[in-house]
Amino acid sequence: MSPDPKESPIEARLGRVIQAWMARAGAAPGLVALACILVGIGAAAYTAATLGMHSDIHALVDDEVPFMQLRRRFEQSFPLVDDMLLLVVDGETPRAATRAADRLAARLSQESDVFHSAFVPGGGPFFERNALLYLDLEQLEDLADALAQAQPFLAEVERDPSLRAVFGLLSDALDALRRGDATGADPGPLFDQVAAGLEASNQGRPAADTWQTLLAGEWGQEEQTRQLVLLSPVLDLDAFQPAARAVERVRRVVEEERLDAAGVRVRLTGDFVLTYEENEVLVGQAAAAGAASFVLVGVLLIVAMRSVWLVGATLLTLVLGLAASLAYAAAVVGTLNPVSVAYPVLLIGLSADFGIHLCLRYRELRAAGQDHAGALAMTGRGVGSSVVLCAVTTAIGFFAFVPTEFTGLAQLGWIAGPGMLISLFFSLTLLPALLGLAPPRVQAEWAASVHRSAVKTSWLVQHPRVVRLSALALGLGGLLLVPRASFDPNQLHVRDPNTESVQAFQDLLASASMSPWTVSLLASDAQQAEAVAQRLRELDVVGRVITPADLVPGKQDEKLEVIYDIASFLPPATAPRPAPTLEQQRTALREFEEAAVDFADSSDDSTLAASVRRLVAAVQELGTRVEAAETPLHEIERAEASLVDPIDWWITRLRRAVEAEPVTLEDVPLPVREQMIGRDGSLRVEVFPSQDVGDPAELARFVDGVREVAPDVAGHALYLLEFGRSMVRSLQQALLAAVLVIGALLYLLWRRLGDTLIVLAILGLAATLTTAAALLVGIPFNFADVIALPLLLGLGVDSSIHLVHRFRSEAALGGELLHTSTARAVTYSGLTTLASFGSLAFTPHRGMASIGQLLTIGVLLMLACNLLVLPTLLKPGNGSPPPSSDP
Repeated sequence: MSPDPKESPIEARLGRVIQAWMARAGAAPGLVALACILVGIGAAAYTAATLGMHSDIHALVDDEVPFMQLRRRFEQSFPLVDDMLLLVVDGETPRAATRAADRLAARLSQESDVFHSAFVPGGGPFFERNALLYLDLEQLEDLADALAQAQPFLAEVERDPSLRAVFGLLSDALDALRRGDATGADPGPLFDQVAAGLEASNQGRPAADTWQTLLAGEWGQEEQTRQLVLLSPVLDLDAFQPAARAVERVRRVVEEERLDAAGVRVRLTGDFVLTYEENEVLVGQAAAAGAASFVLVGVLLIVAMRSVWLVGATLLTLVLGLAASLAYAAAVVGTLNPVSVAYPVLLIGLSADFGIHLCLRYRELRAAGQDHAGALAMTGRGVGSSVVLCAVTTAIGFFAFVPTEFTGLAQLGWIAGPGMLISLFFSLTLLPALLGLAPPRVQAEWAASVHRSAVKTSWLVQHPRVVRLSALALGLGGLLLVPRASFDPNQLHVRDPNTESVQAFQDLLASASMSPWTVSLLASDAQQAEAVAQRLRELDVVGRVITPADLVPGKQDEKLEVIYDIASFLPPATAPRPAPTLEQQRTALREFEEAAVDFADSSDDSTLAASVRRLVAAVQELGTRVEAAETPLHEIERAEASLVDPIDWWITRLRRAVEAEPVTLEDVPLPVREQMIGRDGSLRVEVFPSQDVGDPAELARFVDGVREVAPDVAGHALYLLEFGRSMVRSLQQALLAAVLVIGALLYLLWRRLGDTLIVLAILGLAATLTTAAALLVGIPFNFADVIALPLLLGLGVDSSIHLVHRFRSEAALGGELLHTSTARAVTYSGLTTLASFGSLAFTPHRGMASIGQLLTIGVLLMLACNLLVLPTLLKPGNGSPPPSSDP
């Protein structure tokens, strides 16, 4: 049996129109080619001069969406908060981190042309002077008790800042323990911490601040080896890299400070920095992947077309069509956003399909004995209408994004829809002209090609029931997995994990106290702010809540009394005694060692004895190093830097802190107040998560949990979650609309319900299997997949349309569909897409890798569904159209 060759009236008329158009283009090939090339060159020049790009992700969603309205309201009160850059300073000790952060903040705050402000939260002269006021009263009293006990020790080290004083005092402590006269806390931690400091010194590495907890109580325990410097940059939002000047200035200052030599690591992060480094990485990795893709695509096209001329004609048509399409984008939108910037990639992937189908059909007809004019006419009549239909259906898929709330996708729809039609115009105009310009030798090679007319019927067509049942089983299995699909809104998961900004941001997310992804709400007065803060603190998803009231310490009168007591415990600032000689230092160490060994051997407290023996071992190692060193004094000085210098640092800090005076809100530094009190007088309540919201599930729990108490919140955590939800809604809405409109269009043109349903069924099967396969191999759906999904939709629909059209438009095809140029074109079109994007799967950049992996799976399954399943669903005469009224 042979398929019904009749076409619907509309389809037949469209075929004749395309046939006539391509014939006219081929009749004057030189003139047409010259005109198209000039248009393409002019379009490229216009694009280069006018088309811009911006990286403002907040412009990707319609301003009227509720969460964007909340964001706009928050920005009106706090215009600088969301744009902060985060300088993460990690030191091997709190002392090193604090010093480095203070130095950087002081340097950068002077760069007023680049930064509005630069400050360390809880740092700087104001907080150094008033640090003790911000402790709880109980913490402050514990600090006073600790200092009272340590007063003799502090006084002696203040007079003699050397190992002689430290180990002399430790020897006295052992004597008191032996006599039973010791009072105060367990001395074991003291010996352990001194041992740890000395061990670090012996090994040539910085030690933790030995006396931190012992001298400062809970205040010392709260000191962290990580500090933040908050930077408010001057942005150029019209530039592709709005924070470029700020990032470059920070890097220069960090390099000049040479903090790495002090064991301090400084990393810059924040939204604008993530984007900055992202663009730096993408240039290199995308260029490498692009070069590999170009070579692979070129090889595949040569294998498919077996003609360098056809490959060159296809690529030239593609490039000039892309240039004209980009010129249209420049004229209509002027600036591409972070989503629509993928437009050229999508256009190349989809419009390359036009040239492949036209060229392979033309080559097939030439091999069958048709001359150039006849082959061109039959190509236009046979393939032209399906190429037009594919372009229209793909454009519909893009236009479906226009009415969505995600304006990033809407802009993509506005430019990619017409862009497909512009590329179609070049394919139907320039390509026929270039075919006509082929030299006689090339034309003769095409005509001399052997036409393979006798082929065996495909096994698939001979066993359709097996294929259908297998496809049905796989589809039903895939449907069971589809509900498990979810969207990952974490933008870090689509960025290169090796960049400094990503690593620093992930470290901050893992810390509940420093997480950049918080939410904020606005209160009209202090009473309202404290009331909602109290309710939020009761939620298990909330780690802590900060309000403007936290800027002013409570119970100041009581705290100041305790601070006055602390001041009396500090040793007076006096000139130190003359530094001990090397021999005096050795003597102090030797006397301590002898006393410690005797104490450990006779002590009944095994735990304390173990601590003492640990310190003895460290002292003995120091003695060995001193004896072996060319300059023994250097070994002593290094040990003093580990054990003595931290005491001096803590005493200096305490002396500043006991100068505290009553604090009012006006005393708080302006950059800090601007973080909590808006320009319109509204008060900010900032809510931190209790868990790592880098996990999408925890992010949703945190934001949704807070919104149950305070619905009108803003902040990065909310924006991130709602951006993802907005994108998912927009994709669902657009894809559903596109499928419905495409289905209606196919039925209108074909007038065959059966064929229309076959195309949609194949598309649904491919989508189901792709979703299931992505879940099984662990490929998440994320922001990067915005590029992949429209491409898969376009390729899937186009392939089905070409195959169905070829089957219905030619008689006596029988089981030979898979052996036609159309089937080969579908195959090579899919393979060129794999070559274009498959190499991305191996890049370190997680976003590009995700696109490459998803497209590889999707294209392979799309090809399988179209080439293996679709032929078994087509039956000769199935759903034939009504008789044509055309002559």
